[in-house]
Amino acid sequence: MPNSPLFSSLLVAGALVAPWATVGPVARAEEQPLSQIETQSVTQGPGRMRQEMADISVGREVFRSYMFMGPGSRSVNLTCKIRGDDPEEKENFNSLRLEFGMQDSDKSGPYNTVVVYLDGEERASQTIGSGEKVSIALDVSQSQNVSVETVCSSRNAYCDRVYFFNASLSSEPVPPTEPPTPSPTPSPGENQ
Repeated sequence: MPNSPLFSSLLVAGALVAPWATVGPVARAEEQPLSQIETQSVTQGPGRMRQEMADISVGREVFRSYMFMGPGSRSVNLTCKIRGDDPEEKENFNSLRLEFGMQDSDKSGPYNTVVVYLDGEERASQTIGSGEKVSIALDVSQSQNVSVETVCSSRNAYCDRVYFFNASLSSEPVPPTEPPTPSPTPSPGENQ
């Protein structure tokens, strides 16, 4: 697939980044939509990525999507540089938030796996199907490159598109996740 001049070619035009007033919470002052960051981006794979604003239904809720990645029966990948090479011009980004999902319409289609890489290392992976929505927050404070890949779970059937309705960088750190609360252990002699 052709080189994109940047996450910005995709994002300056409004792909991936929601105008915060239309979907989800209002952006805090420290958040910066990826559309305002000059980066280089490259798409690869036999699948298709396209900037396209559309209102879609995911989990019986309406979301405004700004980009989709359609792996077809294989995969598609978008890799973008989020920081320049000059250490003097270090942007103060600490976290990346992505929200994406698949439409409610095709319940019989195969699943997609969305994989996020930071500087070439896998950092998040989520398998989703029709009607499912996912939110991912990652620490990018030491990263220069972000790569998002969608992979179809079947080589014999066509996977539906994954729609992206939020992507933003923030100076705020990623909130810590709380470990699950353990179940109480019965005392010796207690009925279980």
